[in-house]
Amino acid sequence: MLQLDFSGKTAIVTGGLQGIGLAISDTFLRAGARVVIGDIGCAPGQQRRGSNSLEMARTH
Repeated sequence: MLQLDFSGKTAIVTGGLQGIGLAISDTFLRAGARVVIGDIGCAPGQQRRGSNSLEMARTH
């Protein structure tokens, strides 16, 4: 399997809380990236299970 190293990089993923976007977010996290997710389904205070490298913010 291909090893990816995104340490020190920031990935921006739209639609990252479900489906393909979620899988992409998880892949970037496992590869060491800081992940910024944009999604219309993000409730205030919502956090992903087991993702201590993930920050959530809500904007309008």
